[in-house]
Amino acid sequence: MRSIDIYLVISSGNIKLADAVGRLTNDKPAIYRGQRTELHLHPLHSDGTNYAVSELTDIVQWEFVIDNDWITSDTPVIRVTSGITLSEDTDGAIIVVPLDSTNTQELVDVLGNNENIIVGAELTGFAEEQITPDLIYQFSIQINNRRSDTGTGTPTEVPDGNYNAIQVDALLTGKSDVGHSHVISDVTNLQATLDDKATLDHNHDGVYSLTDHNHDTVYSVVAHTHDFSGDFAAIVHTHAIADVTGLQTALDDKASISYVDTKVADLVESAPATLDTLNEIATALGNDENFSTTITTLIGTKADASHTHVLSDITDYTVPTGSAGIEAVIDPGVGVGDLVYVADNAGTLTCYKADNNSKFTDGVVTAVTGSTATICEYFTLTLANGYTADNALFLGTAGAFTNTAPAGSGTLLQKVGKALNANTILVKIETGRVIV
Repeated sequence: MRSIDIYLVISSGNIKLADAVGRLTNDKPAIYRGQRTELHLHPLHSDGTNYAVSELTDIVQWEFVIDNDWITSDTPVIRVTSGITLSEDTDGAIIVVPLDSTNTQELVDVLGNNENIIVGAELTGFAEEQITPDLIYQFSIQINNRRSDTGTGTPTEVPDGNYNAIQVDALLTGKSDVGHSHVISDVTNLQATLDDKATLDHNHDGVYSLTDHNHDTVYSVVAHTHDFSGDFAAIVHTHAIADVTGLQTALDDKASISYVDTKVADLVESAPATLDTLNEIATALGNDENFSTTITTLIGTKADASHTHVLSDITDYTVPTGSAGIEAVIDPGVGVGDLVYVADNAGTLTCYKADNNSKFTDGVVTAVTGSTATICEYFTLTLANGYTADNALFLGTAGAFTNTAPAGSGTLLQKVGKALNANTILVKIETGRVIV
């Protein structure tokens, strides 16, 4: 099944298509008539961040339609009322819409002979026991037509006997004449068979003794004869395996060459050439017959991957002094050590105390000269607040630091640094998010 990822930026009820990083785009997602497809809808906030599953859990029923008009009395070209699911990946929520039937008669009628058309798609979501949708996503989608299922019937082959002269010549090409002949080499195994046969004028001179031979001076003369009327094997002859008693049984107990080669290949598999023998593996392990115990002992001397250090554990650690700052006119009451946000005040860049109930902070005031403040987003600041080393610090109220993460509807949560010790703060402004 084909799957398509569709990113939808949702802003004040308006739905706009976007790419995977939240940038708006005019490109339309496209499906093919008759192809099973699965749509993966990724809802995004107006700032491009993904919706969390928790923001959509109130929706218990979904419906998806595709149509080319707004006439509610007409049947849509595609409708899905079951199988729509809500899931998530590492980025956020995904609404999965299975399109198992994309070859409806309504769609065929709308497409006609067009290569493709742009139609509207609409996803609606309903809360429990509700008939009015709590969620409506509308966007455009392209549907491409197909050729392979156009028309009906099967093309007709030319019947036997209805050939033109060119077709007849092509059929006769490579055929032999009726009166053709063959040489011995044309007949498979004929020559080998003939080589095993004796010639018509063959004899057995020099192979067998003459009938009237004797053994004078060596043995006592005994009148005897040799009867050659029976069947005798030639001096050079062969036997089939079945002719040798017990041979087939003995062979059955032996492994074939291919079997041994296969087992050796399975043992070696994809090992590199330098590690495809037992000797090479033993050498790589240092010829240590207790290799497992040795490695386990070594691992026991190492720290866990998840261990941590305090600053005092780090040799020659130098506390960073900070980043280059920007300058802005101060709002009354702003001083060194205040977390501030910067805004344009009638053409003048001005800094104001940040607050987790109103604005994210852009930095910390590190110096004040007259009515001008220097603002840094990365700075080491001496403030005697009694924090514990490595405590995370957050934006509090009225430009202050807090080591307690703010909570509550409408409150801004922004990490702004950590305590190096009871008197020193490492300011490092990080992106925040809204707690809803």
